[in-house]
Amino acid sequence: MGQKVHPYGFRLGITKPWKSRWYARKNYPDLIQEDRKIRQIIRKQLAAAGIADIEVERKSNNVEVTIFTAKPGMVVGRGGKNIEELRQKLFTELQRKVQMNVQEVKSIETNAQLIAESAAIQLEKRVAFRRVMKQTMMRAMNSGALGIKMMVAGRLGGAEIA
Repeated sequence: MGQKVHPYGFRLGITKPWKSRWYARKNYPDLIQEDRKIRQIIRKQLAAAGIADIEVERKSNNVEVTIFTAKPGMVVGRGGKNIEELRQKLFTELQRKVQMNVQEVKSIETNAQLIAESAAIQLEKRVAFRRVMKQTMMRAMNSGALGIKMMVAGRLGGAEIA
């Protein structure tokens, strides 16, 4: 029987870039934990901003974080207030200066992460799950996606048994 391979891992380095770009010898586990902590803090602080992806790049002692988001104005805040708060929080957690870049995601309807978060929010608001699935798929297909596959699990619509 064939083995299941994660699609992102399968394409990694060929058509998809790494989400963390750095090299280390002795402190490799520490840097992985640091990357994880950076991603957790950003996702927690900017949950409503529609974060599609977070890339971490390290060069010598500099840490550069690029946030790909659907709503860059919400990430940056008025006068850069939100991003400055985030930078301060990361500095207190990591004891390291972090440079932040924000990039807007152009095609929101074709980004898998943003589609999934949107569907999850609608399901939490108790919108009918069949309607959510159909509308989400139609939006993705109309905006230029070649195909879409969605899977939802759990007690949808409060059903006891499937």
